[in-house]
Amino acid sequence: MKVLFSNEEQFRKLHPNYEDFAILTRRVIKLLNENYEGNWQLVDIGDHIIQLDNSLIEMMENELIQYKILGNIYEAKPLSKIANKSSLSMESKLEIVSTFENTVILFPEYQVAVTMAFNFSGGNAWPEYFFFSTSPEGALYFLEEINEKLRELLMQSVTYLVDTEHGVQRRKYGEQAAV
Repeated sequence: MKVLFSNEEQFRKLHPNYEDFAILTRRVIKLLNENYEGNWQLVDIGDHIIQLDNSLIEMMENELIQYKILGNIYEAKPLSKIANKSSLSMESKLEIVSTFENTVILFPEYQVAVTMAFNFSGGNAWPEYFFFSTSPEGALYFLEEINEKLRELLMQSVTYLVDTEHGVQRRKYGEQAAV
């Protein structure tokens, strides 16, 4: 399919705001091609990525899905994240946690990559999720597979909400947990 404003061209003088967006996708696609050659493209998956964010991170941390961190996007933004991983409100258990923020994460088995990066344009900045795939069909397959894995995980555990002094927290008890 023919594209009128390709990422390969420079449009700074003609269309500066487009170039503000294109520079980010151009560099991410270059990084993806350095690690996994393909016809990488942005795919709009709507709000699915927001719904998948925490679940996908949890699957990564529990090694339920293969992934590869390819790198960070902006050096002036945080390159790592430290958060409290404890589900108990009074306990403080700080750990380095996985995040899509400012990080390009590749899922090689599915030929998709995800990042949440800041867009800078006209003196404004805002975060946005970017979902890359070598094809729309590959993106759809990834979403279907992740939804199925999440469904299987949910069937193996009980999730409940606890009102704590720090707000409502989600807790899970799996089959092996002592209740």
